[in-house]
Amino acid sequence: MREYSVQQFLDVIDLCEEIGVPMIVVVPGRRANFVPPPLEAAHGWLKAGLEILLPHAERAGVRLILENHHMSSMPTVKQMVTFLDAFGSDHLGIAYDVANGEFVGEDQTQAIRTAGRWLCQVHLSDASRSKWDHAPIGRSAVDFGAVARALREINFSGTSVVELISETPDADMADALRELHRYGWH
Repeated sequence: MREYSVQQFLDVIDLCEEIGVPMIVVVPGRRANFVPPPLEAAHGWLKAGLEILLPHAERAGVRLILENHHMSSMPTVKQMVTFLDAFGSDHLGIAYDVANGEFVGEDQTQAIRTAGRWLCQVHLSDASRSKWDHAPIGRSAVDFGAVARALREINFSGTSVVELISETPDADMADALRELHRYGWH
């Protein structure tokens, strides 16, 4: 499965080069809840995969950005930064999902500050600590005002993505944009 996944990413990198996409979001290895592999093994597999993908991505001008996810081997920014600092490639980065951060109990403002130079992309949707969700902005527990202030504080210039799971996407996206403008997003 790892070989298949690496090949899929190699193909996606080729497509990104062809159509001019500058980065790909990568979840750093799923860990099943039932008998998960030890973290050291999961991180080793991630490192081995990245050692294959990175030279290809660098030649293509594509950056690989790791996303925090509660089912990954690195659900928090602190874990990702530790890994990225040790790995040491400027062709890697972080896509920080504030809803995923909320669900795992992470302080989003501290996570943004910790991500610092690695932060390339922010995914914006709402969630709570008791329910993993990508709800419309302003409908759960994420403090988007604090998130906006933290991003300004670190002079974030990357990409922000509104990421909603909704049965009324058009109305919820319009509401999300109004909410974000209220907090200073443009």
